[in-house]
Formats: sequence, structure tokens, C-alpha cells
Amino acid sequence: MEVELAPEAPKPYQVTPQGHRIWTDGEIKDIMTRVSLKESYSFISEAHHTTRNAIAGIVKRQREKAGIKAVKRAPPKPKKQSMLAPFRPTTNFTFNPGFALRPKAAPVKRVRLKLIENPTYVTFDELKPHHCRWPFGDPKQSDFRFCGCDRVGTKPYCAAHTHMAGKMYERSTQ
Repeated sequence: MEVELAPEAPKPYQVTPQGHRIWTDGEIKDIMTRVSLKESYSFISEAHHTTRNAIAGIVKRQREKAGIKAVKRAPPKPKKQSMLAPFRPTTNFTFNPGFALRPKAAPVKRVRLKLIENPTYVTFDELKPHHCRWPFGDPKQSDFRFCGCDRVGTKPYCAAHTHMAGKMYERSTQ
């Protein structure tokens, strides 16, 4: 069973055997007129049913043919200095030996905002090598804690949490 393909619709323009479009003098004149009127390449390409790059190529070749060198663009405007830009003093400052620097403030101790239910819970700062590392709460919150019970052997958790971790592992592999 053979399928007949519909004949290809004739193109509204001429094409070379390599598949390149042949531009007429009228089309090229129209394109150059639109470029001189400062229309965008995208707008011109839509009117001629082609791509922006095709229009850019035509314009480039026509300018080269006319002996016009590349259009020089204006230098970019200097950027405005943002408020976050580093401060640069405009005057020279002299060293004043009588000026005393303030001592660095001690770090503020974290305050527990919520009541802690279990006395074995420990914060990250209080965590020791023998403590269970099972997390409780959201690490971004001030009430985040670790279990704090004694670990089992080389495991990172206490007996209860080692058992829970094993059950979770079994469930995830099923």
C-alpha cells in the first residue's frame, strides 16, 4: 500500500538548489528602508517571513557592498553607584593614637524559647561524643535538640533510636 504525499506548496519566493532564498532587489530595498527607519530586525523578519539572522546578514552584506564600515556604538553609560557599594573616603585621614577601639562583644548565648520536655535533650553546643545524635525539631528553630542519651557502641544513636532507624531503613527498601 503506497501513500501519496501531497505536493509541496509553492513558496512565495525563489530558492536555489542548495535551499537558500533568492532575495529580489525590491525586497532588499524594502529591508534597507525599514532599517534606516530604525525598525527592529524582528519586526522586519516577520514582514518578510524569515529570521532575524537572515535580515542581519542582508543588512551586513549591503553595508559592505556600499563600503560602510561597522556602525560604532556609543560607549556604555557609567553605572550608578549603588547604596551597597564600598565606601571610599574622599579625604585623607590621619591616625589618632588616642582613639581606642571597642573590644569585640561576646557571642550571645542562645535562649531556649520553648519548654524542653526531656532533660536528656542537648543542643548542638552541648553535644558530646557519647551523646545520641537523633534530631528533634527543625534545625532552623531555637528549640532544635538532639536526643542526648548514651550511644550504643559505634552507632550514632542510642538503643531506641538505633532500633527506629533500622525499621525506617527496612521500610524504605521494601
